[in-house]
Amino acid sequence: TLFALSIVNMCFLLGTFIKSTTLGMFTILISYIVSFTPFLVIAQATDEYTDMTKYICSILSPTAASLALHNIGHWEAQGIGLTWDTLDHCVGPSSFSVLRAMMMTVADSIVYGIIFMYVDGLF
Repeated sequence: TLFALSIVNMCFLLGTFIKSTTLGMFTILISYIVSFTPFLVIAQATDEYTDMTKYICSILSPTAASLALHNIGHWEAQGIGLTWDTLDHCVGPSSFSVLRAMMMTVADSIVYGIIFMYVDGLF
């Protein structure tokens, strides 16, 4: 639900800049797909990127969710799975855990919402 809230806020934010419905739909769809790109780059060599890079890339909520799912996949592959005990534990040398990805998604939702309300008030 955190991811869905963040995506809805991102779509509302992008929708405020575009008045045409058809153009807005295509722009939001392309923006949503492109927002996965940072994860595709980071996933190739997860250990080579610093945690700060992962936090900056997690400003886009699909990237934060993908990084969380990447960690969940590692926990599942080890046969441990995601539990309340492993929520804040990291896979490998990184300190970017599922809990931190969830916190970034909440922060994304708040930032998107605040910018949306500000921009909507201007136009």
